[in-house]
Amino acid sequence: MRGNGKGRTSIVWSESSTDTTKSATFKVEAPNFVAFGISFKNCEIFVVADRRVDIRGSITAQSRYSDKENSGFVFVEGKVFGIGGVYLGRANGDYSRVIFAKTYFSKTIVPQGWTNWSSPGSTKNLYHGEYKCHGPGSAIESRAPWSKQLNDKEAMAFTSIEFIQGKQWLPAWI
Repeated sequence: MRGNGKGRTSIVWSESSTDTTKSATFKVEAPNFVAFGISFKNCEIFVVADRRVDIRGSITAQSRYSDKENSGFVFVEGKVFGIGGVYLGRANGDYSRVIFAKTYFSKTIVPQGWTNWSSPGSTKNLYHGEYKCHGPGSAIESRAPWSKQLNDKEAMAFTSIEFIQGKQWLPAWI
């Protein structure tokens, strides 16, 4: 998918639903997807907590139901800020996988960071990780016990082009 450049072509949506797949601003179900020259208005993620409910919301709800699924959400060198407290993510499957790397977190991120709200079973297979994140919301002392602070080697598995098998299909590598 190709746009006319950063800030010129934008994807913006604001529907909501109790079904996260129906309320997604943007959803892709395709192998080897590339977006070029498009601004996703959520990439500099600005969140507003829903104060009407106890669970204020989460930035991600990644679905992964088996360790055989090679999927996950990876955010690298972004910014997360907003109003009120929210989670970085909530498990939406027993093998949910989300990584934030070198990302700025404002104080809008709650100290626990992560929740297993949508997957109330065991947390042993969840992979919710952070790597060299910074800012007032990045303090790790109260993070969920299953969350991970990744080292260089662990982070490389998700931040390199290999995670998306990019050398097989990105034009710069072919």
